[in-house]
Parts: sequence; structure tokens; C-alpha cells
Amino acid sequence: MRLYLMQHGEAVEKEIDPERPLSERGRRDVKHIATFLKTNNIHIPTIWHSGKTRARETAEILASHVQAQTTEHNGLNPDDDVVTAIHAIHESKVDLGIAGHLPHLALLTAELLRTKGKAAPVQFQRGGIVALHRGDDKIWQIEWMIVPELFKA
Repeated sequence: MRLYLMQHGEAVEKEIDPERPLSERGRRDVKHIATFLKTNNIHIPTIWHSGKTRARETAEILASHVQAQTTEHNGLNPDDDVVTAIHAIHESKVDLGIAGHLPHLALLTAELLRTKGKAAPVQFQRGGIVALHRGDDKIWQIEWMIVPELFKA
């Protein structure tokens, strides 16, 4: 099983729009990553998001490129306990994407990679994505990571 964890793209400030949709830069960054995934035939059947506008929009952009279904899912907000997400991930039978937030994604990754209490194993960036793989031994490992800075001219 593969798990694709993507921090939402850059959002506008709360003072500009309390819903905090993606900024133009945020949309552009997520589209670059999504286009790269599509070009490299990476398929993600389902993408979960927290329901917050910036995460939902990130999931929708990603889904439009990798032909995925998006679903609002409980337990993915910035300060939610990762246990809820971990149980749901382990119940999934297909590859899965999550468009989420910090610190939740960092804590979730640390728990899956069994590095809890140590330095964060992944330095997430807005619009960046990390792929984890769980083999038959049920151990999660980082497979690869892509950040928007790789697409800057």
C-alpha cells in the first residue's frame, strides 16, 4: 500500500478571507506537483481532506490530475489526534492520499515511521507531497518526496 501525504498549498491570510482558500501561488504549486504525478502515471484512487477550504482545494486539484475521488474525512484537522487517521489508514485496502495540515501530517508521519519523540522524519512544505510505502511486513517507509521548489525556473 502507498500513502501520499500532501500539505495543502499556500493559503491566503485569514484577514483577507477567513475561509483561507488557496492563493494563486498555492494553486500553482499544487498544480505543478499534480501534473508531475500525472506525467509519471501515479494513480491515487482516493484522496481524503479535512474539509477546511485550503485542504479541500488542494485535494480537488490533485484529484483532477490523478483521476481520484475526494472525500472529507474526520481526524485530519491540524490539531487532531493522529490515532483516528492511523486506524482509518490501516483499514484502507487501496492506495490513499491525504491533503492535510501541519502539525497533523508531521505527527502522523512520525507515528507511521515509528520515530515519535525524535526529530520529525519529514520536513513538509506547502504544496509538497511525500509517498510512504507499507510492505508485507507492515512497516512504513518513505519512498520519495517532491516539493514545489523543484519546479521553479
